[in-house]
Amino acid sequence: MEGLHDKVIVFASASGIAAATMKFLGAGGARIVVGDVVEASAEATAQPPGTPAATASRR
Repeated sequence: MEGLHDKVIVFASASGIAAATMKFLGAGGARIVVGDVVEASAEATAQPPGTPAATASRR
């Protein structure tokens, strides 16, 4: 997917369709920011195996 490099996309959910969309857009080069009220969901989605640069943080 062209045009996504250096783009930042913010998601307010880390499950279901949002998780699948994040993976798709991330594979296309977008930088993904994810937040969820369930911290474990956000961390699991933000840090899939093989992506050491992904991080999750609670504020």
